[in-house]
This record gives sequence, C-alpha cells and structure tokens, in this order.
Amino acid sequence: MSYLLDGLHEDLNRVKDKPSVETIESNDRPDEIVAKESWLNHLKRNSSKIQELMHGQYKSRLDCPDCKRISITFDPFMMLSLPIPTVEYAKFFLYFIFDDPKVTPTKITLNLPNSTSYAEILERIGAITKAEPRNIVIGLLKDHKLTEIATEDTDASYLKEHAGIPFAYEIPELSKDRMADKKLLVHTYVSADPKGFLESEKVVSFTRLLYLDNTNTLNDVHLKVYDKMRRHINLLYERSERKSPINLEERSIDRLIREYKEVFSDHNDSNSPYRLYYNRLEGKSTKKLGKSKMLPGDNSNFFEFITKEKIDLENLVLEIKITKPTKLEFLGLNACKELEATSQSEGMSKEYTLQDCLNLFTKKEKLDKDNAWYCNKCKEHKQATKKMEIWKTPDILIIHLKRFKTSRVSSIGSFYYSTGSKKVTATIDFPIKGLDLSNYVLSKENGGCIYDLYGVVNHYGGLGGGHYTAYGKNHFDEKWYDFNDSSVSSASGREIVSSAAYVLFYKRRKN
Repeated sequence: MSYLLDGLHEDLNRVKDKPSVETIESNDRPDEIVAKESWLNHLKRNSSKIQELMHGQYKSRLDCPDCKRISITFDPFMMLSLPIPTVEYAKFFLYFIFDDPKVTPTKITLNLPNSTSYAEILERIGAITKAEPRNIVIGLLKDHKLTEIATEDTDASYLKEHAGIPFAYEIPELSKDRMADKKLLVHTYVSADPKGFLESEKVVSFTRLLYLDNTNTLNDVHLKVYDKMRRHINLLYERSERKSPINLEERSIDRLIREYKEVFSDHNDSNSPYRLYYNRLEGKSTKKLGKSKMLPGDNSNFFEFITKEKIDLENLVLEIKITKPTKLEFLGLNACKELEATSQSEGMSKEYTLQDCLNLFTKKEKLDKDNAWYCNKCKEHKQATKKMEIWKTPDILIIHLKRFKTSRVSSIGSFYYSTGSKKVTATIDFPIKGLDLSNYVLSKENGGCIYDLYGVVNHYGGLGGGHYTAYGKNHFDEKWYDFNDSSVSSASGREIVSSAAYVLFYKRRKN
C-alpha cells in the first residue's frame, strides 16, 4: 500500500525541484508566443496528471488610465470561477422642481439598479411627474448651491453615493442637445439680507435654474425670476393678510408684467419682497468673486450687458436677495410634498444562463481603490481597467459559480475582515450536453470547445450552515445519480439544473 501511495504521489507531482520563475509580459509581442512561454514556465513548477487534465490558461489585460500602459499576461487556472449576475439597487431621493410655479416641488424616492443610465432615470422621473424626459435636467446641490449638472454618463449609483442632493428641474426650453443647453442655464441663488449688524448674508433656499438665450433683455430676466418667485410672493400676501395682485391660474406675459409692476411699484419699494443681483463665480466653484451688483431693468440685451461686465455665461450667478422687512417663513421657499415611488426590483427575474456568467466574467471592469494595480511606469498604484479572457481550456473543465459574496470590509485596528456576506441564490441554467465555449476561447490550438456535464456539487443552506450533495453521471450506464451523504438514488436531468448548483464538472467531447 505504501508503495502505491508513493507512486501516486510521484505521478501527481513530477517536479521535485521547483525553480523560481517571473511573470512574463507581452511587451507588444504576439499572444501565441507569450502564452507558450508562460505555459512552459508553469510546467517548470507543475507537472502531473492533474495538470495535464485540469489546468487551463487565462489571458489578463490591464490598462493604466494615466500613462496608457498595457500589461498583458497569461496565467494558469485549475477552476474557472464565474461571477453570477446580480442586480444591486440604489435607493435615493431627489427633489423635482416643476416648471409650473404654482405646483409645489415634489420629493421622490427611487429604488433603481445601480447601473440605471441617466436616460432611464429621466424616463422614470417623467413617468412619475408626467413631465417630458427631454425637458428634465438633474443637478447636485450642496448647502443650497448647485455644484454640478449631471451628464449622460451619470447613473443611479452615482446619484446615490454623491455628497450632493439631487434636484431634477423641468425646463421646457431644453432641446435634444442637453449638453449645449447646459451653457444657457443660469444658476440663481436665493439668499437673505442680514437682519442684524453681526449677522451675515446666507443662502436660504435651493438654487433655481433659469434658461436664457441671446434674445433676452434685462427686463426679460427680471420677469423670468419673478415667474419663479410669484407662488412664494402670493403666499407672502396671503399670510400677511394683504390683498394679492397675483393670479396663479394665468401665466401670460401680459399678466406677469402687470403683476410685476404692482409688486415692485415705486410707491411700494420699501415693501419689495426681494431684489435681483448678479455676480461672477470663481471657476467651477460656488464661491462669488467680489461684491454683488444690482441688476438693472431695461430693454437692453442681457448677453451684451454681461459681456461688458466681463462675465462668462458659465460663471454667471444671479442672486434673489430677500429684503429685511420680508418674513422668510411666509414665503414657503422650501415647501415640498413627498411621493414614494414603487420599487423597481419587484417582479424581476432571478434566472440567468451560464452564458450570462461567462459574459460577465469577460467584461471589462475598473479596479476599486482597495484592489489597485501597481503600474511600474507611473511607479504608483492605479485604478486600472481589467479584462479577463480564456486563452485555453483543459480536458476536464471545473466551473465554480461564485455564490458567496462579501458586501463590505470592516476592521479592528490593523486587522481587516469581511462582513455583510450573502449567498446568491439565483438559478443558473447550464447545459448538460453540448456546452460550447468556442466564442470564449482565444487560442486557435485549443482543440475541441464542446463539453458535456458529468458532475455537479450542490450547496443548500446559507452562510451560517449548509449541506452539500452531488449529482454524478455513471460512465457505464449513462444515467445520473444523486449522492446525499450515505444515500444514493437515481436522478433525472430536470433535477440537476437548480439554484443549489455550486460547482460544475465538464469533460471535453472528443471529435
């Protein structure tokens, strides 16, 4: 018996003296040459029946985001570990600001897949608010000031994780080219004059967005601002028990002009609810440069005016300054109603195919900060783009489905450990006969790419405890059997594909 075991050990690992080998990079050489050199390096340290039957080879590519260096290496594998597609959800809220000033802003809670695109988010908001998606623009605010406007690359995950609060504005003037229109959107702060000598001016409400074009006059700008504020001014009149000249049901230009003249008439100047100023922002920040100036009102062109003031439109900020006599609490500047949107996760399928897993495995991904790659050209760690592919496959292919996932990392002092793990219970539909990997294997010398299943390891239960069983195909009678501890019973093909499948064993089909 000892003689047999010694012989088996020798056969399993023929290499007694394992030399040190370095990782070989392509350096712009053909993949076939680099893959062969890497494989020979692997054989110097690993030569056995297991290696001959079960070892395959990956192609790994890393792209440095800064110096654009490309690193291509070829690495051996014994088990193909495939990720399972899972839909991670971003639950966040945003405020929707209607174009119609008489409609109160709405707080909307959304629960969307992390990868939901900007266009899809706009569609979702439009379905809830009945606004045209192309007329919606999303901004991010911090301390009531708009810090950035979302782009086409923005997704749900970004809106959830960003420090700013998302605001969605309905702006009917927007065209299909939203990025060009962004330059015509003027940030309008709402601030209050200091009440006392020791107090300072402060921003008291969210930034309003004003769409202006090169035909607008200074008077037009005043009317546009008034249109945004008239609901609040109407509240001010009502709560002050004064007769309001405002009719929110009518919004014609003539009506706005009549109302504006009465609210801001000369005899009523001391009771004006606000005054309009302009200033220039420092670069892309929200910091103002110098002292704000009052915006004149006449029929001269607004664009020509700010050009003479040496202000670029992108750096322009308008300021609605609430006057001292005006009671802020009467204006209702930050009033909103709340709406809970239905969850988008309801009714979504949790069944995937093995092809879905292979597609996810070969998809490009950006490394996170904790898993950064050291670029020897930049001489520092980088969040590189990584792509894994299958170069060649073995006769016996073991596929591991990554059902256990860690959601976060915690630490005690310098000791880090994973927490928040969970088991992915999605059903993966895998073929029992005729798994075709020809679209995924890169090497032209791989041999056959058609595989047939002969074994499955199942896992039942969760993280705290579980139970393993197996299905195996008898080579002699071509029938499947269920192995459960000391019990063995016949199994049908329908039973084998289940949400418990954990490790799959395939054999290359000859000819």
